[in-house]
Amino acid sequence: ASAKVDHYITNSIEVQKRIKQFYGRESTIIYPYIDTKFWKPTRAKGDYFLIAGRLHAHKGGEQIVRIFNKLGLPLHVVGEGRQKEYLESIAGENITFFGRLSDEDLRDEISGALGYIYPQFEDFGIMPLEAAACGTATLGLAAGGSLETIKPGSTGELFSEGTDEAILSYIADWDASRYSTDILRAHAEKFSRER
Repeated sequence: ASAKVDHYITNSIEVQKRIKQFYGRESTIIYPYIDTKFWKPTRAKGDYFLIAGRLHAHKGGEQIVRIFNKLGLPLHVVGEGRQKEYLESIAGENITFFGRLSDEDLRDEISGALGYIYPQFEDFGIMPLEAAACGTATLGLAAGGSLETIKPGSTGELFSEGTDEAILSYIADWDASRYSTDILRAHAEKFSRER
């Protein structure tokens, strides 16, 4: 059936490679969009880092909680999922769980974060772009969609070695002032609904 398809459209380079590998076909990338009119900075930077999304094992939340337990820095965790109770049980007092938030409250959380942490592999992954639109840089895994949505040195940083020590060193050296809101917003606009 795959040979009878007229044209393949995909959401990322990551999936484009799979289409080529398994089907032997070319494809056109049309990126998912973000609403850059909604996702925008809404408050000043606070003193915390942020992870958000589904709290499942493959999303890397346990590792990030473990790292922040060592660092003692404030971490905000937004989302629900199978691992939520477990993560709460291992988290130190510096880690705050918010559960599911409205989009407006999530936008405030992202805007106020020193950095958004995105340790998982995703085909595309839209949250680093929502973070950029809110003026917040992302620290993410150098694989999958993050290679397209996070630009090292301008919209965040990428780690290729996923050890606790490697990620911890990035967080310990993080300086939110290195990342320009204008540059972050301009990057997010490349993935606007209009584009």
